[in-house]
Amino acid sequence: SAPGIPQHRELIVTNPGAVAMHVTCEKVEPTGKPVSYALARGESPRDRPCPFFLKESDAWILPNGALHLAFTFFPTKPGSYTQQYNLRIRQQVDLPSVCFELSGRAITPP
Repeated sequence: SAPGIPQHRELIVTNPGAVAMHVTCEKVEPTGKPVSYALARGESPRDRPCPFFLKESDAWILPNGALHLAFTFFPTKPGSYTQQYNLRIRQQVDLPSVCFELSGRAITPP
């Protein structure tokens, strides 16, 4: 992707079960803590702006339903970028959280 040109990707979370489930997806700082944790403590997120954005990060999924997590990579400068996210699913019994990483590279067109 070139700087200033967004790229979009989706992650689909489905609920094949019989009860609703609550899903949250949150950016994780390089320290391993969620961004909200750092902000609550008065800490500043990383100095380099993160070019990854998530439209909706907190929702309930009804039985046999799905949630489309829409990620956007929108770099403003050339370079390689990564961002970790923590996906949590809560039902009657919480499931283990899943951490995944997005990567993108912005190059200046010739």
